[in-house]
Amino acid sequence: MSSAMPERISFYFLDGLALPRIECSPTGALCLTLTQGPEQLAVHLSYPSLEALWFELTSALAQVRRS
Repeated sequence: MSSAMPERISFYFLDGLALPRIECSPTGALCLTLTQGPEQLAVHLSYPSLEALWFELTSALAQVRRS
């Protein structure tokens, strides 16, 4: 595990579709990549972190659909 300090990076992906992609490395690490034009954001995640992200996205989409 890395001891790097948390870092906040802001990307503005509201002007069009941000294309998501998830890749698995030979070591089993997962990488979520969002691409829009020349901009790309890559987030390396553990499988439990990806499951937590999926849960949050699913919950948020359900709330949006209800309102």
